[in-house]
Amino acid sequence: MKRMLHARWLAILVVASCCVTAAVGAQEAGIDLVTKANQWKASMRYDALSSTGAILRGGDLVRFKLGNDLFVLGSGELLRSAPISQQSGQLYIPAATAAAIESWFARRDAERASRFSIAAILIDPGHGGRDPGAIGEHGTGSSAIRIAEKDITLLVALELKKRLQAMWPDKAILITRSDDSYPSLDERVAMGNSVKLGPNEAIIYVSVHANASFNKAASGYEVWYLNPDYRRTVLDPSQAALIEPGVVPILNSMLEEEFTTESVFLA
Repeated sequence: MKRMLHARWLAILVVASCCVTAAVGAQEAGIDLVTKANQWKASMRYDALSSTGAILRGGDLVRFKLGNDLFVLGSGELLRSAPISQQSGQLYIPAATAAAIESWFARRDAERASRFSIAAILIDPGHGGRDPGAIGEHGTGSSAIRIAEKDITLLVALELKKRLQAMWPDKAILITRSDDSYPSLDERVAMGNSVKLGPNEAIIYVSVHANASFNKAASGYEVWYLNPDYRRTVLDPSQAALIEPGVVPILNSMLEEEFTTESVFLA
């Protein structure tokens, strides 16, 4: 899109919440991280080249860098605690740090149990008006039927809007067009950015298309999310001001990966 989406958008989902949590504890040998991840019923991966890793428990992601006392929790909360270390090829997490992460997991569980974090869903039927999108013809001769993508996407989007409104009457279910009009890309983005969000709330932006293919046997559907190679500055400037400049790009990269992970889950 010509205009960049607000940082609260994760391709199709962003949860914006930034705060810093501090955990104080003495340096110690720690607990085997793989064992601890198993206790949390979480998966753990570590990239030796970049010395960065992640702990994934359901939809909750904790990002860390070996030897660094700053951890990224979820969509932007920062935890400063004793760093993860490596001994004989094994990763170890200090007990105080493990306790702080467990506390965050508990808070996340409580948040999910108490409320929704999605404030609105914006449905965007692709194309429209002067832009027909892909064109298909079914049949031959005088019985041939010409179908434009813009008409299919509008029908699908209107039906989706009706079903979502029936399922979640308390949520704002919006649509970028309800007829054969053509909102520009900038206008579509502006509709999403104009939604007023409260703390920890997000908007889901769903763009509907009906692609064409030269392969007549092609069928099924695709779900797309933001390419991880698309780099953005997503770290809150007020948070970045409190962090050593050399660490800011690392944290930004961690948050970008968190946003991509959230988008994958949603997709």
